[in-house]
Amino acid sequence: MSNAIVFKVDAKEVDAMFVRLDFNSKEMKKAVSSGLARSSNVIRKQGIVNLRSVAYKQPLPETGLLSKGISVGLWRKAAGSTIGLFQKRTAVTYQGKKYKNPSYLLRWIDAGTSVRKTKKGYNRGVLGAKHFFSDAVEQSGSIAAENLADNVAKAIERIAAKR
Repeated sequence: MSNAIVFKVDAKEVDAMFVRLDFNSKEMKKAVSSGLARSSNVIRKQGIVNLRSVAYKQPLPETGLLSKGISVGLWRKAAGSTIGLFQKRTAVTYQGKKYKNPSYLLRWIDAGTSVRKTKKGYNRGVLGAKHFFSDAVEQSGSIAAENLADNVAKAIERIAAKR
């Protein structure tokens, strides 16, 4: 079962703007997608800030590369978005080079690991949980939800100004 966090927004003002400006479905979808992307990036950026502060015995090397694994996915028909440590592409580009997507490493950093042993019984250690991403959702999730209606309204105004 998924441990998704759902934020619901009262969008009466946004709906009234759509009706008043007589938007077609393509323009409505573009406006909502733009607002969702802006609100989702608030959580993503907080996750990157928290990732940079993670340290075990020393700070994590290459947090810039690791931060590429925090992904934002917009749902079809602009119904919502997903922010997480899922692997949406096979390779990421960092400083002009291609690397394997590091999102699988981020899951271990966020949730930690249990005792790992090889088949021969050699101990491979335990990775302590740092909860950088789950803390980011708690810190900035409500802020993103509050700003969602404002971000959609700004996107509507930009699209209306281009008409």
